[in-house]
Amino acid sequence: MKCKTCKTLAVKNGRQPNGKQRYLCKLCKVSFQNTYNYKSYRKETDKEIHNLLIESVGVRAIGRLLKISKTTVISRIKNIASKINKPILAEKHQYYEIDEMRVVVGCKENQAWLTYAINRNNKKVVDFVVGRRTKRNISKITKSVLQLNPKMIFTDG
Repeated sequence: MKCKTCKTLAVKNGRQPNGKQRYLCKLCKVSFQNTYNYKSYRKETDKEIHNLLIESVGVRAIGRLLKISKTTVISRIKNIASKINKPILAEKHQYYEIDEMRVVVGCKENQAWLTYAINRNNKKVVDFVVGRRTKRNISKITKSVLQLNPKMIFTDG
């Protein structure tokens, strides 16, 4: 059996309570199974969660549909979000729109604000900030849009 981390030879290392064989890599000391029963370990799960999020499906509903726990869904969403890079756009002299939206998870105490700027013509996101609704966060977006020499910036005040 090859190690899933470093691709060197792994040896048998006991069994799981469900009877599955465990392996141990002699080089990197990682212990693993060949296959897993739990659906959250599948490689396709992140893509399925991403597609459901695009369709505005809630965290609990995603857990029900994929038959995984909601805490696993939340941790996977955080992992997916950590891989998002800010867009690098060099478009100049365009019309831009700056807006914000409140994102609530569970109750009102678990809220964050997403402040974003989009190009009005092609609807591409120019920049965004996730955090509290402060002048500092809004000014970050405004400065990045002003560096693009806009024809006009639209806001809701």
